[in-house]
Amino acid sequence: MTKLSEDILTRFLTSQCSDSELAEINDWISRSPDNARLLFDLERADVIARDGYGSDASCAERDKAYARLCRRIAAEEGISRARRRRKWLWGGAVAATVALLVAVAMPFIMSTQTQMVTLTAAASPVEAVLPDGSKVWLNKYSTIEYPETFASNRSVSLHGEAYFEVERDEAHPFTVDGEYLDVTVLGTKFTFRSSQGDAFSFVSLVEGSVKVNETEGDGCVMLTPGQKATYDPKGRLLTVNDTDTPLDAVWHDNNIPFRNATIRQIASALERLYGMKVHVKDNVSSNATYSGAAMKYDSIDTTLNILSNTLPIIYTIENGEVWISAKKR
Repeated sequence: MTKLSEDILTRFLTSQCSDSELAEINDWISRSPDNARLLFDLERADVIARDGYGSDASCAERDKAYARLCRRIAAEEGISRARRRRKWLWGGAVAATVALLVAVAMPFIMSTQTQMVTLTAAASPVEAVLPDGSKVWLNKYSTIEYPETFASNRSVSLHGEAYFEVERDEAHPFTVDGEYLDVTVLGTKFTFRSSQGDAFSFVSLVEGSVKVNETEGDGCVMLTPGQKATYDPKGRLLTVNDTDTPLDAVWHDNNIPFRNATIRQIASALERLYGMKVHVKDNVSSNATYSGAAMKYDSIDTTLNILSNTLPIIYTIENGEVWISAKKR
């Protein structure tokens, strides 16, 4: 096969392909798991559009999935973007399109002896164990896709935000494909948020090391623990900063960790988590450090009350601001 034209793709989506054209599409799918994933993304978007009865949001998501697939084809085959056809004949052909997508992709799935698993969190985080024993926590309304059995590479796709604890395997790198960023690791703990429509995407490293790549660009950085890579899709800018990375993962278990932290550092963490100004008075030691963890409750008052049982502090809340001072001995 020399190229997969967009005319063939359009006929495929409207169930009008010949047997030879279906063979060409199947050949393109079998070249790369990424090719198959793009078709699966399109299938999922179509199902959502049908379930949403053609709502503007669901149709827009379907069009974006189609555009991503077209960009992939154009990059591989050099097809002119001017020939791209964005208007499809969905109507009564939609059901046949979905069935055909599955039927054509099935030989590729069977050839690699894998089935894809899709997991979506509802209104609260969910935890899952991946085929290699790695753990993932999905933040609310986030989705992860992965094969039932990993082959030579451990690869998953993320839409939204997740916290990963990856089992170390130097022979089989672990990759996470996001909307704007891709992450490659051997074994580590990190938080990753990358979904379409976000103002920023980020990778926040707690342990180990990771490589972060832009999905559509040359940006590439290596992170060490305590670093956070942030990507601005509008400005197409990838930056790295030092930060308290465990705080980015507090949502996954409501656990606020602190290691060799001063009262002021703990206060700064509480500011970030609750969005309230926290003042530390001068009588609080700036040298003493503490290690441990505290449970994050819905109210900062409850969290501070628990902390005051183990730390030498007292606190008051006035006019929406917190004041921390040293306990009197």
